[in-house]
Amino acid sequence: MLTELTALVQSSQQAAGSTVGTGFIALFLTLAVLLSIRRIRSSIYGAKFSKRRLFFRAAAYLILTTAGLFSAGPYALEIYMTLALIPPGMLAGLKWGSAADFFYVGSQVYYRRSFLIVVLWLVTFIGKVLGEVLFPDQFAAVFVIAVLLSSLTGVILGETVAVQRSFAEFRYSATQQG
Repeated sequence: MLTELTALVQSSQQAAGSTVGTGFIALFLTLAVLLSIRRIRSSIYGAKFSKRRLFFRAAAYLILTTAGLFSAGPYALEIYMTLALIPPGMLAGLKWGSAADFFYVGSQVYYRRSFLIVVLWLVTFIGKVLGEVLFPDQFAAVFVIAVLLSSLTGVILGETVAVQRSFAEFRYSATQQG
């Protein structure tokens, strides 16, 4: 099964003249899946709050998304249109991120975020990478997926900002109570 999939990927890449190797794609998918699994786990059980971790994860999603735009080739329209959709996604993320749940485990602050957003991002990211590899001649379909991916990346970035704001409010209310 794996050899058949590898052969299909290589033949579709040769037909489209793609220079992206299967190792590069596997690395991309592995990083996205590992990052998303950690995020889903922390969304369910909570994660220790730190600004560094919060912004590092958002930066990782942004890097994976923008690197994914350049992986299939220099399609200027795709790159500009999808990057332009990150700011509107951030506006939606600002709304959803304000629903973060903060709590204490001992003296450490933990928080939970929406795991639906990261699951949607992961599915979209995998769909885009596989679409580029398996169906390189279907530019319109890959473009639509790239638009969704960029919008969801914007949502994650906006959610990050909103979580930081919510934490400041949580910390302020905790100092007022005790």
